[in-house]
Amino acid sequence: APFTIGAFLAGAALISLASARLFVSLGRRGGYSVGCVLGLAGGGLGAVALEADAAPLVFAACFLIGTSQGLGQFYRFAATELCDDSNGHR
Repeated sequence: APFTIGAFLAGAALISLASARLFVSLGRRGGYSVGCVLGLAGGGLGAVALEADAAPLVFAACFLIGTSQGLGQFYRFAATELCDDSNGHR
C-alpha cells in the first residue's frame, strides 16, 4: 500500500510542475478536461491491472489518478474566481 500512495503523490507533485503551462495553453476547461481524462485512464488501467494481477500496472494507475487529483486541486481557485462578494459570507 505505501508504494501505491507514493505513486499517487508523485503523480500529483509532478503534474503541479506542468499545470501552469497546461492551463495557459489549453485554458481552464481544457486543463480540467485533461485531468478528467487522466483520471479515467488511471481508473481503466487500475481495473485492467487488478484483473491481470499486475502490480506495476497498479502503480502506473495510481500515478495517473494522482495526476488527475493534482489538477483537480485547482477547482477551488476557479470557484473563488466565479463567486462575487455580493452574496455575503456564511
